[in-house]
Amino acid sequence: MIDKIPSSLQKLITLSDIASAQKPVKDEDYFQLKRDYQNLVNAVTAMLTAINGGEFSPLEGAGSPEGVITANYSLLYIDTDVNQLHYNPTYGADTGWIAL
Repeated sequence: MIDKIPSSLQKLITLSDIASAQKPVKDEDYFQLKRDYQNLVNAVTAMLTAINGGEFSPLEGAGSPEGVITANYSLLYIDTDVNQLHYNPTYGADTGWIAL
């Protein structure tokens, strides 16, 4: 299918390219690309938020996590009192922490 597309159209086009393009680009194409671009930005932002300080970042606190801290997706907890790393093999569990 891609071999039927003229080679002049076989390149990635940025939002700024389309915004500054002459009018062979239809307005609805521009608005659709703008919506797609914004959806992509929102998805990447949500993913980075989840990774940095969200459900995928190690938890930390002072003292043992056993019976107190519920494991998130990272399954890791750092006890800042003694600089000890703990691992819990079960997401959502607050018991079963293993000191590493």
